[in-house]
Amino acid sequence: PISIIEVEGFSDFPAKDAVESLGVKDQLDLRAEEATQLVYSKEYHNGRMKANTRYPGMPVKEAKERVKEDLIASGDAHKFYEIVNSPVYCRCGAKVVVKIVEDQWFIDYSNPEWKKLAHEALREMRIVPKELRREFEDAIDWMREKACARKSGLGTRLPFDPNWIIESLSDSTIYMAFYTISKYINSGILDPSKLDEEVFDYIFLGRGSEEDLSSRKGIDEDVLRRVREEFLYWYPLDSRHSGRDLVWNHLTFFIFNHVAIFPRELWPRQIVVNGSVTMEGKKMSKSLGNIIPIRRAVELFGADPIRLSVMGSAELSSDADFSPIVASSTLKRLFRILDLASKFSSFDEEMAVEDLWDMWLITMLKFHVKEVTDAMEECRAREAIHHSVYLLLNEVEEYLEAKGEANGKLMKYVLNVWARLLAPFAPHMAEEIWETIGGEGFVSLAPWPSHEEIPEYKEAEISYKVLSNIIEDVKTISSSGISGSNLYIYVASPWKYELFRRIEELKPELGLDPRRLIPEIMKDPAFRERGSDVVEIVKQVSSSGWPWLPDRDRELSALETAKNYLERKLGMKIKLDLEENPSYDPKKRASRALPGRPAIYIE
Repeated sequence: PISIIEVEGFSDFPAKDAVESLGVKDQLDLRAEEATQLVYSKEYHNGRMKANTRYPGMPVKEAKERVKEDLIASGDAHKFYEIVNSPVYCRCGAKVVVKIVEDQWFIDYSNPEWKKLAHEALREMRIVPKELRREFEDAIDWMREKACARKSGLGTRLPFDPNWIIESLSDSTIYMAFYTISKYINSGILDPSKLDEEVFDYIFLGRGSEEDLSSRKGIDEDVLRRVREEFLYWYPLDSRHSGRDLVWNHLTFFIFNHVAIFPRELWPRQIVVNGSVTMEGKKMSKSLGNIIPIRRAVELFGADPIRLSVMGSAELSSDADFSPIVASSTLKRLFRILDLASKFSSFDEEMAVEDLWDMWLITMLKFHVKEVTDAMEECRAREAIHHSVYLLLNEVEEYLEAKGEANGKLMKYVLNVWARLLAPFAPHMAEEIWETIGGEGFVSLAPWPSHEEIPEYKEAEISYKVLSNIIEDVKTISSSGISGSNLYIYVASPWKYELFRRIEELKPELGLDPRRLIPEIMKDPAFRERGSDVVEIVKQVSSSGWPWLPDRDRELSALETAKNYLERKLGMKIKLDLEENPSYDPKKRASRALPGRPAIYIE
C-alpha cells in the first residue's frame, strides 16, 4: 500500500492502527465497521495530504472536493445521481430512477432581482399558519435553476422548443388565472385557436383595446370585455390552499411566477397550507384496505357530513382524520337541526324575548356568530365548525330543555342565522333548512350574519353560569357518594355583593393582587368589622374569579326562574334560602355562599 494521508496520532497506515487497537479479527468482525468509521472520521477532519500526492499539505476535506472536480474535468469520472428517499414509485407503479437529460430547459429562480420581488410579495401576503412564513422566506432564498421541461408525458408544448413538454410543477403556478376565464372556452364562447399572447396580454395585463383586438383577431368586443371583467373580478387571488409538501416547490414557484407576470396590484394575497387526510388515525393506503372512494362515502354519509367530519377534525396545518363514526354522528346532528327547522317553520320570525332563557339563547347566538366569523377570518375551519354545528346545537338543546315551551318566533330567528352560519360548511343541509323556514332565494347568496346586529343580555349569560355552577357542584358532591332528594340553595348576604362591587372598582388600578386589595378595602369600617371573612373572600376571588350578578335580588330572581328547570335536571326538590337567616341549615353551609356561587346542601 502507498500512504497518501498523514493523521496526528496514527502511523503511515491508520487502518492498521485502528484494526489492532480494536482487536478486529477479520472482515466479518462487527468491530470492523467501528474501525472503518474511526479512520474515515479522523482522516476527514484532521488529515492532510502527503508530499507524494498532487495536493501536498491540503486538508483531506478540501482535497476530496478537488479530486472530484479534477476527475470529472479530465473525463475519468462522471456524477452519479441517487434518490435520497428511495425507493420512489410512479403512479403507474414503476420504480423511479434518476435520468440526466441533455439540453434541459431551466427557469432561473436564482435571479437576485426576481428573488427581491418574491420577498416583497411574501411580505404583503398572509400566510396561514403564520409559523410557516419563515419557511417560505427560506424557500425563496434557497431556490435556484429549476428544470421546467421533459420529453414525455402529458402537458403543454414548450413554446421555445416544441420537442419539449412543460413539466407539471412549472405548468401549474398561475393556472388559477386561467380558471377565471375557462368557462368561456369550455362553453365555446371563446375560440381557443384565437388565444395568442396578445389576447392573453389584454385579458390578464390590460394591454391593448377590445376594438383593436376584435378587428384583428375576430373575437367579439363584448366577449373580450366580459372576459377581462371576469378576470378582474376574481383577481388578485384571495387565498391559495395547498399541501405542506408543496411549500418548497409549487407554492414558492407560485409566488415567483405571479410577481414575474402580473402587476403588483394583482399579486396573491394569501397562502393557506393544509395537512393531509388520514383514515381513523392511519394513512390511507390500498394495502391497508382503508380507502373509501368519494362516491361511496357520499352514498353512505352524504357530502355535508364528510365535509364536516374532515374539516372539523383538525385545523388546516394539521392532518385531518376521517372517521365513519364521526360522519354518522354528524349526519344525525344535521338532521336534528333540520327537524327543529320543520318544527318552528310555521311561526313568524321575530327576535322577541320573553324571559331569562330567551335572553340567554340570544346572547349565546351572538357569541357563536362572532366566534365563527373570527375563526373564518383566520381560516380556522375546525373552530368555526365546532361552534356552528356542535356548540350551538348544544346551547339550543339546553334552551329547549330549560324553557319547556320554546319561544317559536325567537327559534325561527335563531334558525335563520344558523342556516347562514352553516352554509360554508354544510351547503346542502343549509339550503334545506333555509327553504324549510321560508328563506328567500339561496342561503349561499344571503348576507353573512353579523354579531353586532344581535343584542346581548350579559346578565342572562351570568345567570346561566350561576346555574351551571350549581349543577356542577351537585354532580361533584354526588360523585363522592353523598345523595339525597332535597337540595337547599343558600344565596349570599348583601354585604358580600358590596364587597364584590368594591373589588371590581379597585381592579383596574390594583388588579387582583390580595396584598394590594386588602389594605384598600379595609379602609372601609363596614368591611374592617368583618376582618378575616373579608380577607378570605378576597383571596378566593383573586385566585379563581367567576361571573356574578350585581345584586342579590337579581340572583334570587334568576334562581326562582330556573327552579323548575333545576329540579328536572337534578331530580331533586329545591328550596331557596338566604345566608343570613336560613330556615334550614343543619350543617352550617349557608355561610359559604358567595355572589355567583350559592352554597348548597343535599339531604
